[in-house]
Parts: sequence; C-alpha cells; structure tokens
Amino acid sequence: MPLNMCQRIRHKLSIGKNNDKTRDNAVFNGFLIDSIESHKFIRKFVVYYCFKHMVDKISYLKAKDSRLAKVIDVIGDLDIHDYTDSFRFLIDEIVGQMLSANVRRVLVSRLEALCNNDVNPYSIAALSIEDLRGIGLSNSKSSFILNISKLVIDKELDFSLLPSLSDDDVIKYLMSIKGVGIWTSKMYLLFFLKREDILPVEDVAFLQAFKWLYNMKNPSRKTIESRCKKWSPFSSLASRYMYRALDTGLTKIPVSDFLSCNNG
Repeated sequence: MPLNMCQRIRHKLSIGKNNDKTRDNAVFNGFLIDSIESHKFIRKFVVYYCFKHMVDKISYLKAKDSRLAKVIDVIGDLDIHDYTDSFRFLIDEIVGQMLSANVRRVLVSRLEALCNNDVNPYSIAALSIEDLRGIGLSNSKSSFILNISKLVIDKELDFSLLPSLSDDDVIKYLMSIKGVGIWTSKMYLLFFLKREDILPVEDVAFLQAFKWLYNMKNPSRKTIESRCKKWSPFSSLASRYMYRALDTGLTKIPVSDFLSCNNG
C-alpha cells in the first residue's frame, strides 16, 4: 500500500535521525554527565533535571507557536552536542562562512589533514597562507585563521572570559577579531556557549527553514524578528528545531501538506 503524505513525513524523519548533517549529533549535556560519572545518584538527578528543564522549554514554545509545535512534534527530541574547544570551534566557523555544509565538511577535513589531525593554535601558526590556500581556503580566510592563532599564542585572545559575559558583550568581543562578524559570533553563542535566546536571522539555513514554515518568500529582518519574538526567552531551542527541519528534509514537503498531517 503506498504511503500517504503523513506516513512519508514520519518515514523521512526516521531516516533523518540516523543521518544528521549538523551540529546536533551527540549526547545532550554529555560533558556534564561524564564529569560526575562516579556519582550515579547525582548523575541520574542531573539527567532528570536536564530532561525536565528541556520539556518545560518545549512546552513553552509549543504553547506560543502552533506551527513550530508541529515541527517539534514531528522531529521529537534533539541530540545536542557539547563543544569544548573554543579555538577549534571558531576556526571551523570561519572555514564554513558562506559555504554549504558539504563544502564546509570537505575543507575542515583538509585542514585537519594539514595539521596532522591536531588543529590547535600552534599547528595552524606553523602553516603559511599558501598552505591554507592549497586546501581551498580563500586568501582572506587563510589570513583570518593565522591571525586568530597568533592572538591566542600571544595571549591577546582569551576565550575563558566569554562564559561570564552577556550575549552582547560576547558579540562585541568576538567581532573585535578580524574575520569574525555577527554570524560567527551568534553561532558561538548558540552552539558553543548554548545561550538560550539567540535568533540567528543572519544565517541562510535558518532563513530557509523559516520561510518554509511560515510560507514567506522574502521576509524582512523586522518581520522575522517580530514573528519569532514569541519564542523568547528560548529562541535558541526554537532555532535548533528550524535547523533540524531543514536537515531532515521536512522543508522539501509543501508546508500546507506538512501542517495538515496528523502526528499519530
């Protein structure tokens, strides 16, 4: 019997969960849980607390936005990765600026090979512009990456300061670095620091999912921010669901068909 539209959506999601193309592909809060591995009771409490806190956020978002609620119901739980190396995260983001996910992965892999699978300030600083250009990076990105490595080595760039700063101050700090703009800064806030109320309106992938879900062709920044205001103070979680909708292929389904489906 041929699958109906709703069944095809659920089938697509079941495949997508085993083929995650973005950052959300590891264990939620894994670093925190691993750090207290020997205390089983405490670990169970942490897992319960984190799960309950996430459920509360999801309930809030679903109550505020019926369209987003549909996406959340279809996608289900997110697996959220813990990043631990600020330098490596920033370098990878610069490599991936204005590129597709596939091209980004290729270039990051080439950079790793160039650094003998150990990308750090010293292994990068040992390279030349020509070395970086040779793996496909632009002249400007090569220069930015070498500059960041030098700043870290010279202790002029201190990532340990960032967790204690406000979102706005983190953006100001990062944007003082040549080659780091608002997009890269927001990616750092959203994915590395896991700040809860980040709306990545500068990101092409986010915009693609947004335009699909709300059936808009060319919404202005003001329109997007107004529409997404209801997500606050959990805009980051809502944004992650938008990214996941894109990665799992939901956005290839006509939104009218998607919204009319029964989740059961």
